[in-house]
Amino acid sequence: MAFCSVFAGAGFAAALFTVDRVQVDVTADNALAAREEAFDLAQRKAFTQLVDRLSPNGAAAAEIDLMDTSVIASMIKDYEIIEEKISDVRYIGTYTFRFRSSAVKRFFSGQSLTYSDLESDPIMILPFYQVNGRYDLWSYGNRWKDAWDRVNGVKSLVPVIVPVGDLQDVSDMRDDQAMTYQTYRLRALTDRYGAKETVIAVAVPDSSLIQSIQGGGAAQGSLIIKLYRTDESRPVLATQFFIRAEPNDTHDSLFDRGVQRVQSLLRENWKAQTMVNAGQMNNIQARISIASLQDWVRTEKKLKAVSAVEDVLLESLTAQRAVVTLQFEGDLRRLQMALNKQGMKLATLQANDVRVDQTIPMYELK
Repeated sequence: MAFCSVFAGAGFAAALFTVDRVQVDVTADNALAAREEAFDLAQRKAFTQLVDRLSPNGAAAAEIDLMDTSVIASMIKDYEIIEEKISDVRYIGTYTFRFRSSAVKRFFSGQSLTYSDLESDPIMILPFYQVNGRYDLWSYGNRWKDAWDRVNGVKSLVPVIVPVGDLQDVSDMRDDQAMTYQTYRLRALTDRYGAKETVIAVAVPDSSLIQSIQGGGAAQGSLIIKLYRTDESRPVLATQFFIRAEPNDTHDSLFDRGVQRVQSLLRENWKAQTMVNAGQMNNIQARISIASLQDWVRTEKKLKAVSAVEDVLLESLTAQRAVVTLQFEGDLRRLQMALNKQGMKLATLQANDVRVDQTIPMYELK
C-alpha cells in the first residue's frame, strides 16, 4: 500500500506510551480476588496494546503471553482507575496506564524486536458511504462516518482527523464529489484541519448488508472498502478489501472493524518506513546558530523533545554558536524526519568547514 508523502515532542512521547480506557470484567471467589485478577489482566491488556501500537503486528505476541505480570508492572510509570464497579464476586474496571519509554525500549532490545515511536503527520479521512451508486459524506445516515467519529482523536502513530461537516466543510467537499473534487478546495479543507494529506475512504455495502440494515437485527453480508490517494489531480485507488459480517456482528461492530482495518494499514505502512532496532545508536555533530544563552536553553530543550534523539551532548558554546553531538536511534533519515516534526532540519556542511571531530559526520542544524 503506497500512500503519498505523509507516510514519509515530549508531549507526544508521553502520550504515545499511554494506554487509555483499558476495560476488564472478572468474576472470582470474592471481590478482592476479582479485583486483583482484574488488575493483572488490565496490565497485560495495556502492554499488549502498547506493543501492537509500536511494533509490527503480532511481532511480540508470544513473548507477552509468556511474560510474568511483574515484568510488565516494572515498566509502568503510573496508572489511573477511571471507573470501577464491585460486587461480592465480580469486578468491572477501566484503567489508564502510563509506561516508561526507556523500560519499554529495553524490552524491545532484549527481545531483538523492531519498533517505531515516530508519529506521522496527521491524515484527514473523508469517509464516503456509497449505496446504489450514490455517495454520501455529511448526512446523519452515513454509518461509515459515524464509525470514524467514534475513533476520532484516538492516540496512534498515524493520527487521523475526520472533519465535522460544518458549512465551510460542505462547501469545500460536496457529497457527490468523492471522485470529482476540486483540488484547491480539497487543499483548503486539508489545511484548515492541520492535516498534511487526505485519504478518501469509500465504504460500499453489498446487497445482503443493505437488506440487513433495512431489516434490523444482526449484520449480514460484506462491506467493500476502497482507499484513494489524493496527491494527484484526481483520486488514485491505493487498495481495496472486504470486511465480512461475523456471527453476532452488529452493524456498528462491522463498520468499526472496517475502520480498524484502515487504521492498521496506515500504521503498518508508517512503521515499515520508521522502524528501528532498539539500541541501534548513531552519532552526528551539529552546529547551531544562537542569539543568546536563553536561545540555546530553548533549543536544547526542543532537541531533547525529539523522539529519535537519545541524548544531546554540548561540545562547545559561544555567544553565537553551539556545537553538539546528537546520539540518536536508527538512521539519519529517521532522525531528519523526527527533527522536521519539531520544525528543525539538518544541512550538509561544505568540505572546507571547520569541524570539531573529523571522525563524526557534522551538519548545520537550522
